[in-house]
Amino acid sequence: MRKYLPVVSVLMLLTASVEAAAQSAPSTQTAPEASQIEGSPPGAIVGTAYRKPVQSAPPRKDIPAIAKAANGSIVSIVMSDKDGKPIAQGSGFLVSKDGLIVTNYHVISEGSSAIAKFPDGAFFVVDGVVAYDKTRDIAVIKAHGKNFRTLTLGNSDRIQVGEEVVAIGNPLSLESTVSSGIVSGIRTVKEEGGNFLQVTAPISPGSSGGPLFNMAGEVVGITTMNFKGGENLNFAIPVNDAKRLLSTQSTKLQGFPEAEPKDTKGTKDPANIYHIKSYNPTTSIVTVQHNNQVLTTIVYKAEVCDDSSFTSVEAILKAKDNCQPASSIAGQLVGKDAIDMDYIDSHLDVFLQMPDRFYEVELRGDFIHVHQAVGIRNQDEDAMKAVHFEVWNVKKIEEVNP
Repeated sequence: MRKYLPVVSVLMLLTASVEAAAQSAPSTQTAPEASQIEGSPPGAIVGTAYRKPVQSAPPRKDIPAIAKAANGSIVSIVMSDKDGKPIAQGSGFLVSKDGLIVTNYHVISEGSSAIAKFPDGAFFVVDGVVAYDKTRDIAVIKAHGKNFRTLTLGNSDRIQVGEEVVAIGNPLSLESTVSSGIVSGIRTVKEEGGNFLQVTAPISPGSSGGPLFNMAGEVVGITTMNFKGGENLNFAIPVNDAKRLLSTQSTKLQGFPEAEPKDTKGTKDPANIYHIKSYNPTTSIVTVQHNNQVLTTIVYKAEVCDDSSFTSVEAILKAKDNCQPASSIAGQLVGKDAIDMDYIDSHLDVFLQMPDRFYEVELRGDFIHVHQAVGIRNQDEDAMKAVHFEVWNVKKIEEVNP
C-alpha cells in the first residue's frame, strides 16, 4: 500500500526548499532606485557601490593599419660635422607634441649638429640632447617645433617570446620601410646593462633608433642592431628603458656628446647669423633665428638666375630675363647658418676662401632675401655661374631667451 504525505506537509517542504534556494543563490535583483528609498531626495544615489571596470586588451591591428597610424611620427636623423657636412643617418620616433624624439645613442654620438627629416619632406633642426644612456644605447633629443604627431608607448615587460612585432625605420635612407617578424627571444647582456628583445624583423643600417611595435600599434622596443653573419639575428631595446630616461629628463638641453665647435671664421657674432630652424614644404613655412628672435616666414618666391658672364649677385638679379622659377632650397638650409650680406661685403677676403656654395641673406622690411651663389668664387676669378634667389615673407616675430 502506497503511503502519501498530507497536502499541508508537501506545501511546507516546497516552501522551505524555495526559501533555501533563494538564500543560497546569488540575488538577481537590481538595486532600488534612489527615489524608492524612504527619506532620500529624488535623484540621489544611495547605497550604491562603485565597481572598477575591467580593462580589456587593446584591439589587434593589421600591419597596414599600424604603418598608417605611425606615418608622420617616425623621422630620419641626419648628423653633420662642424662644417655642416652630413656624416651619419639613423631613425627616431616622436613621443611628445613639443618635439621629444627617442633614438639610439650611437646615432647621435658623432657629429656637431642634427636635423630631423620627415617623409613628407619637412625638416626640423634638433635643438639639443635632453638625456641619454650610453650603456643602454638610448638618447632623447629635442626637435624644434610643436604639434608633432606622436606614438603610443606600450609595456615591454608584457612581451612574450613568439609574439608578432612590426619594425618601421629608414634603412639606407629608404624612409618608412616596414618589416614584420616575431620575438624569438629575450636576452640579458650584463655588459650592455640589461635585456634585449631578439626579433626576426630585419634591421639594417639606418634603421637604428626606429620603433618596434606590438600588434596593438604600441611601441615596445627601439631597434638597435643586427648580428653580422647571423641570419635574422636582430635586436631591440625594451621601451621601458626609454620610459625611465624620459621620466628623469632634464629641462636644460645639452650639446651633442662629441660636438666640436664650428669653424665660423669670424662669423660667430649672432648679429651676422641667420640660423634656419625648420622648413615645411606643405605650408612653405620656414622658421629662422636671428639674434634673440625667431622669425616665422613663408617662401614667397624662388628662382634661379643663370649667366656666367656676370661677376656679382646684384648683376645677375638685375637680369630678369635670365631667371626661371625654381624649387625652394629651404630644406637644404635647415640646421645651417646663412650669413648677413652686409658682413660678407665687408669681409669678402674670408668668403673668397670658402667652398663654391654658400648662403647669404638680407633682411629688407618684412622680407628676407636669400642668395645661394653657385659656381667659381676665388681670389683669382670672382665669377659665378648662377645664383639661386628666394624671398621669404616674415609673418611673425617672437622673442626668445638668449
